[in-house]
Amino acid sequence: MDSQHSRWRTLRARAADPVYRFAGLVIALGAATLAAFFAFHAFDAIADRPWPTLVFTALAAASESVSLKSPHQHDDSRISPSNLLAFSALLMYGTAVGIVTFGGGVLIWGIVTRHQPVKVAFNTAQYVLAIAAAAGVLTALSHVPHPGMPIHPGDLPAIGAAGLALLCVNDLGSVVVTGLAMGIPVGAHLKRNLAVILLVDGILVGFAPVAVVAARFSPGTIPLLALPFAAIYYSARQADRREQESTHDALTGLGNRTLFLTRAEQELERARHTGDGVGMLVLDLDNFKDFNDTLGHGEADALLAGVAERLRSAAGPDDLVARLGSDDFGLLVVRAPGAAGLEELGVLIRAALDEAFLIAGLRLGVSASVGIACAPEHGADAESLIRRADVAMQRAKLQRTGIETYDPASDPYSPERLVLAGELREGIGRGELVLHYQPKLAVESGEVVGVEALVRWRHPQRGLIPPIEFIELAERTDVIGALTMNVLRMALGQMEAWRRVGIRMPVAVNLPAQMLLDRDLPGDVASLLARHGLTADSLELEITESSLIHDPHRSAQILDELSTMGVRIAIDDFGTGYSSLAWLKRFPVDEIKVDRSFVTDLLADESDAAIVRSTIELGRSLGVVVVAEGVETAEALERLAEYGCDVVQGYLVSRPVPAAQLVTWLRARDSRWQVAGRRSQVSDHTV
Repeated sequence: MDSQHSRWRTLRARAADPVYRFAGLVIALGAATLAAFFAFHAFDAIADRPWPTLVFTALAAASESVSLKSPHQHDDSRISPSNLLAFSALLMYGTAVGIVTFGGGVLIWGIVTRHQPVKVAFNTAQYVLAIAAAAGVLTALSHVPHPGMPIHPGDLPAIGAAGLALLCVNDLGSVVVTGLAMGIPVGAHLKRNLAVILLVDGILVGFAPVAVVAARFSPGTIPLLALPFAAIYYSARQADRREQESTHDALTGLGNRTLFLTRAEQELERARHTGDGVGMLVLDLDNFKDFNDTLGHGEADALLAGVAERLRSAAGPDDLVARLGSDDFGLLVVRAPGAAGLEELGVLIRAALDEAFLIAGLRLGVSASVGIACAPEHGADAESLIRRADVAMQRAKLQRTGIETYDPASDPYSPERLVLAGELREGIGRGELVLHYQPKLAVESGEVVGVEALVRWRHPQRGLIPPIEFIELAERTDVIGALTMNVLRMALGQMEAWRRVGIRMPVAVNLPAQMLLDRDLPGDVASLLARHGLTADSLELEITESSLIHDPHRSAQILDELSTMGVRIAIDDFGTGYSSLAWLKRFPVDEIKVDRSFVTDLLADESDAAIVRSTIELGRSLGVVVVAEGVETAEALERLAEYGCDVVQGYLVSRPVPAAQLVTWLRARDSRWQVAGRRSQVSDHTV
């Protein structure tokens, strides 16, 4: 019963679809035309010409197998010599043979190739109507066919009009149904495509009188007529092959970037009229260079081919998978389900790639970073969409989240962000950067053991801008170097000013990844310390685990120089990377900061509690200070004290505040200004 209801729902849905409504109309008209011919005994004439009818119909069916794609078309419309055969049959033997040749040929071919019944019925009815229209014009304007006689020159105008009628009815029906299927306005689709198809089909139909004359002269000349068509067919096939090569990747067989963008524009145009969504996923294989360097190009290519096959399996039947670059792939999703649905698809794709590949006898695991963009939310053209999906992919790779959907706020290449980058460069020169300071508290003694300097941008029009809105932007440009040195100068200058009034605390400054590649950094830091009369232990530099992976060897050299000077080194956001323990062994580390993501749910999540507890125990065993970030409740502080945490930082202690306000806060606490021993700092997503 359920299956019967399902069938009825499918039928109702099709009845409401413009494609099926138009196809139903054409099928009904074709059936009515056939019924009328039968009623007037038009098909009785076939009994007098059974063999010509059979031969022409067989040839028409066979000709469908050598049909070619319509030029510059992306739908499934084809150009076939069957219209030449059908029109020739009409001119030689009359309406009945023409109808059977045209309609019967496509019916036989559709059955043999198991096309959808609706499509076969539509094509058959369309061809019946086309020949009927041509026969009507021919009958009205001439006495063709002349039984046993050749075509007269005076018949050519009537034959031309009949051929035009055949082409208009046949090609008009094809263009209308493909336009409806693609969701493109019929008028626009007709204007764009009908003229080209009429021209190509017109050449075939226009050759029909020549074929008729040759057949009347001697049937033995008919095979000779196939020679120019064979040459045309061969040339068209070669052109089709060249187009295939220019739009497909030779290694994987997938579409290339050109085809991907072309198809995307087509789907976006269709979506503008149907309201459907279009989604784009861009994938980049993680650490593919390692596969290339280790296995060699041949085995790495085999891996790429395996990845392509799995992507094909994950894609829908109407979706397009393409290879966009060396190890970059794209997936165009038509009738996309929205960002949430595309993220689920991204999860499925990553899961499909997780299963090991067997290459050269080795089981290799592959992971990919996926960026997602949707139309119309993230772009209205293919270039914008693919660029924004790529931005999201780069963000997923940078943050190691695996999958990211495009967010305009994090797009460093948007016009607004480019303007902001220019304003930031100018703002640094005008002294618009300001520092806020967040104190760090020793858990055991309650003393303030240091502060972290957190940068803000006092924009002349936008007001105070938090670091999350401009630090990543600065990191993508050369502005980050000037910004970091300005923060160091201001922080150390503030330390000098505080010391003049008796406040002695170390200051922590976040160090971005790019600075760990600057061989001049240790010398610059030494110069700044000397300029402000500060010892090296007045400064602590915080680095994130992710910043160490760009060039670990050079990073280790620079950190060793800084540590030898006496500058303290802290690893920020500890536990969020993949190599936390390796960093402790390889780099000079004085302090580790437990990431706020573990501290926030410390009381409610046993897993977070276990991570925090084990990190504190690890730090104590290695002799490094452990700082807990993001402490916001007294209960969390109490739990951290039980675990033996050294230092805490967070809103429970104090929010980041300007230097003058921090002095007021310190005096209100009646703190001791000179502190020895432990020192740490906090991370606030900044330098």
